[in-house]
Amino acid sequence: RPGGCRLMTLDTAALRHSRVAQAAVALIVVHLGYRIWITSISWYVGDDFSFMSRMWHDGPSLAAATEPYAGHLMPAGLYLTWLAGEIHPYDFTVAGAMLVAMQAAADLGLLVLLVRMFGLRAGILPPLALYLFTVFSTPMAVWWAAGGNQIPLQVVLFWSLAAHVSYLRTRARRHLVATLAWLAAGLAFYEKTVLVLGAIGIVSLAYFA
Repeated sequence: RPGGCRLMTLDTAALRHSRVAQAAVALIVVHLGYRIWITSISWYVGDDFSFMSRMWHDGPSLAAATEPYAGHLMPAGLYLTWLAGEIHPYDFTVAGAMLVAMQAAADLGLLVLLVRMFGLRAGILPPLALYLFTVFSTPMAVWWAAGGNQIPLQVVLFWSLAAHVSYLRTRARRHLVATLAWLAAGLAFYEKTVLVLGAIGIVSLAYFA
């Protein structure tokens, strides 16, 4: 698609002077400011303590990290729980910073995906704003047990789709490798990352076939 191919060659100056890009970045900054505030007044609760108890009692062993919890497999999230405890036990500030960092990666990933699919057009701003400012993603920003696996799922959804779109357009193997790498990373956080394959299939068939 001409618009999509053109956007992959946009230089930094073009991005810097694009009002659409500036508006998108402004939306993301406002969103992250809200997330920083909401995590700064949050605390550990419920399953968070079970995660901490397991990793502190058993240590950062592979057996402890790969033991399912309530039917979910989330070794990467459990290792991050252990790391947060090593840095500052029971201080949600550390976990909150991790959640904000992951959210920033998700926000940027969606922007990259929208630009790669549709170009730097004003039409990408409504779906971006819809993701950033609807409430469905807010609970995972204040609950470590949920955010530690669901936000990475969103990161992988956006970045793997962006890489896959580039692969379908160029057939360059590096984009295929990047797609698979994102999926593998996501599976380390949440077994439901396999659902991203469905999104990849839908985009492939509905947009490129």
